[in-house]
Amino acid sequence: MKKRNDKIFILLLVIVIFFVMSWIVEGGMYNAGSFVSTGFKRIGLFDIVAVFHTAVMNKLTDIFYILAVGGSYGVLSQTKSYRKLVDKVASFIKGKEAIAMAIITLLMGAYTSIGSQILVLFCITPFIISVFLRTGQDRVTALNAGFGGMFIGFLGLTFGTYGVNYLNDATGLGIEEMLFTKIILFIIAYVLYNVFAILYMKKHKDSDGIKYDMFCPEELDETKVKKRKRTKIWPIIVFGIVSLITIMLGFISWVASFDVKFFDEFFTSMTSIKIGNISIFGDLLGSYLPAFGNWTFLIYGSFVMLVFTIIMAIIDKMNVDLFIKNFGMGVKKISKVAFIYVFAFTIACLANAYPWQNTIINSLFGDGTFNVFSVFIIVFISTILVGDPDILTAMFGTFIAASFVDNLALSGLIWRVSSALALVIGPTSFLLLTALTYVDLPYVRWFKYVWKFVLSFAVVVLIMLSLMLYV
Repeated sequence: MKKRNDKIFILLLVIVIFFVMSWIVEGGMYNAGSFVSTGFKRIGLFDIVAVFHTAVMNKLTDIFYILAVGGSYGVLSQTKSYRKLVDKVASFIKGKEAIAMAIITLLMGAYTSIGSQILVLFCITPFIISVFLRTGQDRVTALNAGFGGMFIGFLGLTFGTYGVNYLNDATGLGIEEMLFTKIILFIIAYVLYNVFAILYMKKHKDSDGIKYDMFCPEELDETKVKKRKRTKIWPIIVFGIVSLITIMLGFISWVASFDVKFFDEFFTSMTSIKIGNISIFGDLLGSYLPAFGNWTFLIYGSFVMLVFTIIMAIIDKMNVDLFIKNFGMGVKKISKVAFIYVFAFTIACLANAYPWQNTIINSLFGDGTFNVFSVFIIVFISTILVGDPDILTAMFGTFIAASFVDNLALSGLIWRVSSALALVIGPTSFLLLTALTYVDLPYVRWFKYVWKFVLSFAVVVLIMLSLMLYV
């Protein structure tokens, strides 16, 4: 098997398994807390194509965001300011990669923990990966730096709303439920993830790792350029930080999570300013752009990235033809990442449309007796079978509410944490397969590295939650 095709091979294999199982296992669903058989709903050959189309349509804004990020870095990697920035940062953290890893994963993890979308910070991932590969680190370390914060943040979700809407609706749980425990889980995930990442980093280097950098910027040699004419990096730093903060503020559910209404009120007051009959800011921004906190689709992040990229291209004096060419090359390079992302979501769509998994999952739960260990393990397996924690909760939300009513908050927490852990190692994880595709890392190699973290995290969390319940 060629390394570059292993993600496609894995997903095709899963689809074949789904195809076969749908023919021999009846489907089922929960209705008012009771499991009922829906009979056989067998997958046909054309159904796979139809479901893939459904996945594309459901994740179109996510796909657009991934492609927009790729196009942006296709342009940025050809600008002098970005090339110099990568050189400077790589030189600065050289020998201090462990500290950089700890800081980056903390900041990215903390944001993901309170955000409404798990892929928001993908906009800065290419830069981080370029820097780490430039310092001589290998692909696993680069992946940990660029995507590790997303894993940590989802494992330790606190005020975040991604993937818990169905769970909260079904159980009546609020975001603030067991908040202190969630913060502890975040700390555990952060510490353990970095321990294993840094230990691995200390033992593994790759002087040729830069060849795996999708947007590898050529080093900028200005030794023969007069000092006053050398490229300045302050514009890309300033505009980059402003753009990043704009995206981050937009995807935090300020009202739902923190009851902060400032951004809604500020946006209303700004868009109501008129000169004559013209709403200056409202018409300029457009009627479809909502206030910070109401950005539910990644298309808004795509818009900010595009504006930032155009500004940097203008500063670099890049002509329109070259801009289009570089943007198109960036989109082409990252298209395989976008394809794997949506292909992985095809599994979740298949599970939703042809629910043979529900029958197996229901049998695993047995009589529905609550047990910390059994619920954790069953949810972990179930998430791998379904592929997406949100869809799994939509399928079994009423089951949680009806079966675990005496331990509702704890069962909801276990459900979320275990399903998030499956995204770190599961072969059907859209987040993991996206990350592996970006750095061209084989799944088996990742599995050999990450299983120790997964097992350690699971053991620590199970002991902690058991003590909370039984002591």
